[in-house]
Amino acid sequence: MLDVIYGTDRFQIQEHIKRIENEHRGQHGDFDLVKIDMASKEFHIDQLEEAVMTFSLFGGNKLVVFSHRDKEQKKAPEAELIQLLERSSLEVRIVIIFDKKPLAKTKIKKFLDKHAQNHVLDTVDVGLINQRIRDAIKAQNIQIQEAAIQLLVQRIENDLVQLESELNKLSVLGRPITKEDVNVLVSRPFESEMFKLSNAILDRNVTEAFALYQDFLELKMDPLSLIGLIAFSLRRIYQVSALYEAHLMANTISEILEISSKQAAFLIRNQIRDSRSVLMLLNMLAEIDQNVKLGKIDQYIAFELFLLQIKK
Repeated sequence: MLDVIYGTDRFQIQEHIKRIENEHRGQHGDFDLVKIDMASKEFHIDQLEEAVMTFSLFGGNKLVVFSHRDKEQKKAPEAELIQLLERSSLEVRIVIIFDKKPLAKTKIKKFLDKHAQNHVLDTVDVGLINQRIRDAIKAQNIQIQEAAIQLLVQRIENDLVQLESELNKLSVLGRPITKEDVNVLVSRPFESEMFKLSNAILDRNVTEAFALYQDFLELKMDPLSLIGLIAFSLRRIYQVSALYEAHLMANTISEILEISSKQAAFLIRNQIRDSRSVLMLLNMLAEIDQNVKLGKIDQYIAFELFLLQIKK
């Protein structure tokens, strides 16, 4: 049996997987659970093949949960994935988690539509998220200032999985939690901070860029790694901007770049810039990256000089 979950909210995904596990246990009794995440550095398609092609060690059923992520543009080979699913053991139930639906024309999308039970998870309502956060605080009997709650909501960005670990961390203080406690102990959300830094660089806002750069240093992010992440972000913005300047619409851009139409529309609405200006920034980053790797300049000095050079 094959199940496919489409969604990005980790809490919802975990809750849905628990329901599938309980359903499977009710039908087959105890089973082996194997979880494989494509975002892991150690991931290889052979891991998935071994999981779906082998029986349980104890002769029972097996449930394989495969997280298909593409945050670093890694993709499980489509043809191999389809072959594995076609050949998988009848004693193995497979659950695949996608951030978004594959493009309609792809073979994997057609295969999943035909053979899988699809579960599309809607975006959680913000009001419901806030109530869940307050319920979790109340359940752990934590006293926390209202300003601290608001900051906590911003920091976890509706990630209820992260909420549990953050509340455990804060509860150790053994006293009413202040906004400053949250500011010190709860890390800023990485992806939104990267979005802000990319925009600050695009807008040539040196003050904002330096402030965000310091935040990343506090997160133990070295400038060389930061250069790679910023370049990745700007490269996509350059591609979208260049195609938009060629008078292509969001749907066409999404097909060319193999991104969702929602993502293309979001980039056009929020991050589109003059493509030549973005390309200039990319060239600057490429030169910095090369000079640092050749030992010509310290990575910290190089990145800080780059931020000073972007000033209007």
